[in-house]
Amino acid sequence: MTPWRVLLISDHFHPVVGGAETLAHELAKGLAAGGDEVWVLTQRVPRTAPAEERRDGYTIRRLWVPRMLGRLWFMLFAGFFASARAPRVDVIHAAGYGSMWPARFVAWWRRVPAVVTVYEVLGDNWFSASGLPWGSAAAFRSWERSLMRLGFSRYLCISRYTADRLAGLAGISTERIDVVYPPVDYDFWQAGRYSARPLREELGLQPDCRIALFFGRPGVSKGVDTLLAAVAELAKDASQPVHCVLLLAREPAAGRAAAERFVARHGLRGHVSILESVPRAALPSYLLAASCVVIPSLSEGFGYSAVEAATLGCRLVVTAGHVFEEVLCDRARYVPARDPVRLAVAIRDVAWAAPAGSSVGAPLPPVYDLERHLRGVRAAYDRVLGHYAAASTARS
Repeated sequence: MTPWRVLLISDHFHPVVGGAETLAHELAKGLAAGGDEVWVLTQRVPRTAPAEERRDGYTIRRLWVPRMLGRLWFMLFAGFFASARAPRVDVIHAAGYGSMWPARFVAWWRRVPAVVTVYEVLGDNWFSASGLPWGSAAAFRSWERSLMRLGFSRYLCISRYTADRLAGLAGISTERIDVVYPPVDYDFWQAGRYSARPLREELGLQPDCRIALFFGRPGVSKGVDTLLAAVAELAKDASQPVHCVLLLAREPAAGRAAAERFVARHGLRGHVSILESVPRAALPSYLLAASCVVIPSLSEGFGYSAVEAATLGCRLVVTAGHVFEEVLCDRARYVPARDPVRLAVAIRDVAWAAPAGSSVGAPLPPVYDLERHLRGVRAAYDRVLGHYAAASTARS
């Protein structure tokens, strides 16, 4: 297999932690391990990492940008910086919204092809799942559509659901779209490596009380408001008690504050515990302590949290109508989004389907591995570079 020289542009990267950042790091590391030369351009988070670093066989160059509106400044500066300072490469790979314009600009300037990993396409969900006023949602939908139509050689979508939404929103030909599922760290998400945390004892719950757990950001699209409304329904019947634990990030602050207000306003403090997010290494023990994990998202591009919890063997209650049916198949209980009554019924059914303290079921088979992801990416590089070489020969 021909080794490639790749410039990966990602507006956020290590040491920033998140699903997209993890995927970009695994891609860079995997390509480098396969013999490709990889150079990453990202924005610098002050006092957390050096401006330039060599790790896992690839080079990271972190560009300083003002902290306020950092993603916007990165979009403006990164293209010009990479055009002047980046080494000679064969392909530019954009990772996410904030890297698409600079990647396309560098590709045009350097006369090399550009591909993009598309994590999620909100489309009309900007109106229903963003929490923005109608005018702002319309502007972001238009902005998203314009980015997707910048003319990348290949679009690498992380699910079939995302690919279909991309084709529908931006009119991208399916011939230019590849579905390349992201990798899951199966070595990490093994239930046998961890012990369930004694959450019932820590929270002072009765031994027969079941725990429904949510973890992640309190953004509008994550459905935390629907989950809390479902808890209010569950609180009406004490015969099968269910306590909801939210491992809730601090940002967005407005979402967390809204959750805390809802709990206080509806007298749910005895039914809900809002805890701080925990480090990744501690997360499996919390998930194993839950009778079920609840993910009531309005939209997801792949659903890392659901797939990882299912890989651990957790019982899941998730929303239907987007990617979860594709990536989880029959490993979850599905309910319509924004339906707290049906969500409450599903949570009670799943949480009480097994004895208290028995949280692990059949794990999701290891289908989303790193080798599969790398094969998909390299196949896309081969196609686009072969086409680009043929077109250059024809022009000459």
